[in-house]
Amino acid sequence: MPAADVGPSVLVRLHHRRVVTLAANCPKLSEIVLARCPKITDASVIALAANCPQLWRLDLGGCRRGITDAAVIALAAKCPQLSDLRLDACFNITDAAVVALAAKCPKLSMLDLNACRNITDAAVVALVANCPLLDWFNLGACPNITDAAVVALAEGCPQLESLYLDRCDGITDAAVLALAAAACPQLCMLELRYCSKITDASVLALAERCPKLRSLELYDCPNITNAAKNTIMKIESRNWKAHVAACGGDQ
Repeated sequence: MPAADVGPSVLVRLHHRRVVTLAANCPKLSEIVLARCPKITDASVIALAANCPQLWRLDLGGCRRGITDAAVIALAAKCPQLSDLRLDACFNITDAAVVALAAKCPKLSMLDLNACRNITDAAVVALVANCPLLDWFNLGACPNITDAAVVALAEGCPQLESLYLDRCDGITDAAVLALAAAACPQLCMLELRYCSKITDASVLALAERCPKLRSLELYDCPNITNAAKNTIMKIESRNWKAHVAACGGDQ
C-alpha cells in the first residue's frame, strides 16, 4: 500500500503485517479503526505508536485477547495527542494500561473500556486526576467498578457528557447521587442497565439536578418503581428519552 494512497485517516480492517507497513510509511497517520480484527496484536499497535506520533484516534474494540497492557503503554508513551481510544472487549487490559494513559495523554476525552473485566476503581481515579477533558466514558460490564469510581468522575470531570455503567453491579444510588450533587453541567447520557442496586432515589436526584440529561437507560433495574416512572413522565418536556423496561414497576 503506497504511502501516497493513504490519507491521514484510515478506517479499515487490516492484518498485522499491513498495519506495520502502514505505520512505517505513513508517519502523519492521525486515526485508524482496527476494531474486531482478530489478527491485530500488541506488535501492531507498538508499530503505530513508534511511527505515528500524531495519532489521536484508535479503535481496537473487539480485539479480545490480542491486545494487552503493553500496546496501550506504548501508545501512551509515544502518542501525546491521543484523545479517542476504544478498547472495548480487550479482555487482557488492566489498570496498568489506564494509569499509563492518565500519566501521558492529558487530551484524552473518549475512552471505551466496556467488558475490560480487570479494570478497577484505581484506574478511574488515576484517569480523573490527569484527564480533565474526559467527556465520554464507557465502563459497562466492568464488574470491579464501584461507587468510588463514579464519585471520582463526578468530582473531577466537569466536561463529562456520556457515562456507561451497564452491568456494573457494584454501583448503587450513592454513585448517581454524587453525579447529581456535583450537578455535572454537561451530563446528557447515563447508562445504568442491569444495575440491580439502583432505586427511585437516583431518578429523582437526576431529574432535579441534571438539566441537560436527555437519555437515561434503566433496563432491568428491579428497584425502580412506578414512582420513578411517574417522575420521568412529568418532565417529558425536557425531552428525556428514558428506557425503564423490565424494572420493578413492571412486575
